[in-house]
Amino acid sequence: MCFVVKRIRLVQALCVVASTSILSNFFVSTAHALSLEQRDAVLQQQAGANQARIEREQNVPDQPSGLFNDWAAVPGHVVQPDYVSDEKPCFVIRKVHLDGRQSDQFAASLARILSGKDSEHGLASPIGRCLGAQSVQALAMRLQDLLIEQGYVTTRVLVTPQDISSGKLTLTVLPGIIGAIRRSDTSDIRAHFWNAVPVTEGAILNLRDLEQGLENLRRLPTVQADFGIGPGRLPGQSELLINWNQSRPLRAFASVDDAGNKATGKYQTTLTVAADHIFTLNDIFYVSHSRTLGNTKNHRRRSGSTAFHYSIPWGYWQLAFNTNQFSYRQLVAGSIRPYVYSGDSRTTDLTLSRVIWRDSRRKTQAYFKGWERRSSNHLDGTEIEIQRRRTAGWELGLTHREYLSRATLDVALAYPTQRRPLLVWNILRNTQRVRFTTEE
Repeated sequence: MCFVVKRIRLVQALCVVASTSILSNFFVSTAHALSLEQRDAVLQQQAGANQARIEREQNVPDQPSGLFNDWAAVPGHVVQPDYVSDEKPCFVIRKVHLDGRQSDQFAASLARILSGKDSEHGLASPIGRCLGAQSVQALAMRLQDLLIEQGYVTTRVLVTPQDISSGKLTLTVLPGIIGAIRRSDTSDIRAHFWNAVPVTEGAILNLRDLEQGLENLRRLPTVQADFGIGPGRLPGQSELLINWNQSRPLRAFASVDDAGNKATGKYQTTLTVAADHIFTLNDIFYVSHSRTLGNTKNHRRRSGSTAFHYSIPWGYWQLAFNTNQFSYRQLVAGSIRPYVYSGDSRTTDLTLSRVIWRDSRRKTQAYFKGWERRSSNHLDGTEIEIQRRRTAGWELGLTHREYLSRATLDVALAYPTQRRPLLVWNILRNTQRVRFTTEE
């Protein structure tokens, strides 16, 4: 009986020693894997920076939104109007009223003058002042200037014959209407503008809408676009003439740089193929592939990525889709021999953005982005399941661009969130437990 007990204890001791060795290797591998996760994060940042560089190369830099500088010479816009003091005859103004088609659209500009908020840059409030004919004309000119600053360059403010002895002044607004939109005779036959230019026939012409449309057309690197405004068939109407030409729909280029990581290959080569206006929607599509240049230790150290991008404008809106597949391999020193540590990840995002404000010198944009990322790591071809990740989240943000005299100021504000719907489940599912049982 004593011999049996000693044999059982010997077996238990051997099991404990073997189990200790297994657990030791397990924890060493796990700790080593966790340290490799930091390298994985660095490589992911490298892939993200590479994709950002590709996106910058594909898009034409934004130009200042004040694209129609010749409108600065509109009469009444250069010289600031002012009231004439001691003008005779004059009448005390108690109320100023706007008249004309769609005059409610310009009521905010008049309210700015009446409230006195425009006194630092223009006229003081006319309420309670004694105004004569020249002063009334100065008030109309200042309102005209405000409308031009807001982009209504073909809208006119008139003073019609009236009796203001009662203290009520009426200003008549003649809105400038877009009578027709057509492309020039020299434009390409593939030119389409219905989704890029946020104006329609019969709408009031606003320079901000034309600048947004021109920005959507010029976002394609292979496109040259310009607008022209001419007189329409009827009084108060203008004709919008669009000139659009494309040099070629396809682009391809290659590059070599040293932006890689020493562990996975310092020198990287990139090949990009892009298609502009592929669906005649002023859209951009490109695919780009990057990889380590040359033979690095029999391909044991390398990295590569493949990125897809598609974006389409819709007036003040834009929808963009991105996906990026990234992989790498590197040698990791082991106690007996080196190991090949590799990883794969895929990031996909969809962004919907809208320009919520723009004028001649600035632009503010709001966006909403949803994204998903999956990643996995392998050691000598065997997956480290505890490092498998699948994360998703969304981001809400604002971007603002200010055009200064000789510089451009960019400001961004974002509220990101992240959730991991499968992370905890994966860890519990992939965790292995060691149990010891004995029998007598």
